[in-house]
Amino acid sequence: MTLGVSAPAGILARPALGDLDIFAHDAHGASVSSALSVFTRTDLKPGLYPLVVTARQGLTGRVRTARATLIVRPGAASVVTMQSGRATKRADGLMSVPVVARVSDRSGSAVGDVASVTFSAPEGALQPGVVTTRGGVARTTLLYVPGTGTPPVVTADASTALGTLYLGPIPAGASRERWFAAGSGRPALKGTRSTPASPAVSENLALRNPLPVQAHVRVLVYTAPTPGAAGQARVITIPLGPNGTVVERFGALGLGYPLIGVDVQSDTPVIATRVARRILAHGKTSVLGTTRGLGAPHRVYRYTLTGARTTIDLYNPGAAPARVTLSATGQGRSSKSIRLTLAAHDSARADVGSPVKPGGVRALGALVVSVVADRAVVVEVDPTPALPAGARPAFSSCIGVRGPLPTCARHHVGPS
Repeated sequence: MTLGVSAPAGILARPALGDLDIFAHDAHGASVSSALSVFTRTDLKPGLYPLVVTARQGLTGRVRTARATLIVRPGAASVVTMQSGRATKRADGLMSVPVVARVSDRSGSAVGDVASVTFSAPEGALQPGVVTTRGGVARTTLLYVPGTGTPPVVTADASTALGTLYLGPIPAGASRERWFAAGSGRPALKGTRSTPASPAVSENLALRNPLPVQAHVRVLVYTAPTPGAAGQARVITIPLGPNGTVVERFGALGLGYPLIGVDVQSDTPVIATRVARRILAHGKTSVLGTTRGLGAPHRVYRYTLTGARTTIDLYNPGAAPARVTLSATGQGRSSKSIRLTLAAHDSARADVGSPVKPGGVRALGALVVSVVADRAVVVEVDPTPALPAGARPAFSSCIGVRGPLPTCARHHVGPS
């Protein structure tokens, strides 16, 4: 039999099983009806899912099974992604730009052929203005007068989701997506006889909209709520007004759980910055360092470090494990390396010591660090200032969010 489910993916579905009469009568001969409640997750993709229904009669203990197919249809529009094609000048002097809006539900799947999208642009006209999606895609054409000094802005309204397309020049440093191998900071450390006290450090996400249009930002925060379990994603939607700025604490975005990585997505280009701050007395803070993240994960990285000691942050955003090799080479060509395996949606931090004279603290030169992975990963140099020197080129530790990494421990390289 087939169960028709009209509820969208991620919503409670209660398909009736009236024709699936597992037990037609109870122990007293009275007729009974069967029903099945199906709960779907928000990331469940539309499609056909086979089910095996098992029923046990309470009085006799008799067990019967039946097979069914659960049909999950696309949900309501949740995200609208817009793109523009190449602009051409018509014979009448108007500029013509093809515009495409892709509409997806909460699971990331296309909404199908049912959504209606209304296009609008204060600086021009859309032909047609209202489009029904085909495979989740709506297409139209923008016509506008060039040379007015105001770049066109196109809005796509899918009833439950809104998308914006800015056709002007993109400011330096702005992009529609940035990746961060972020950390949530560290608590204050008390001093000992051998080490000085260290104040608490917080890490923030600063978002700035450099454009005179509204921006809709989605921040995907991957955390590890349960030690040893797979990472989970939390989606935070942040509206960003024209030329507006918002600062969020990574610790708050992750609800206090260990942070694995962050993916910032926006319908218009924004500037995203990871900021490390030292928390001082009386509520004062000072900036320790910043990073701009990555536009996309890569397989190969190379850094030249001059600090006495630095931390390398790694994050695997893929659905499969990534094998990573980290190598550090000093000025005297002395080299150390370690290999580690990052599980899907997991992260690690590696402490890198710089070259120093035996028993001394003066650096002999720059330290070249390379990271090579068999699949694309996110790698950042931690913005927190370097710790005191005390080792030749080496990786003194390598710790994952879920605990020590076994492969790293087997290839551990201590200070030489």
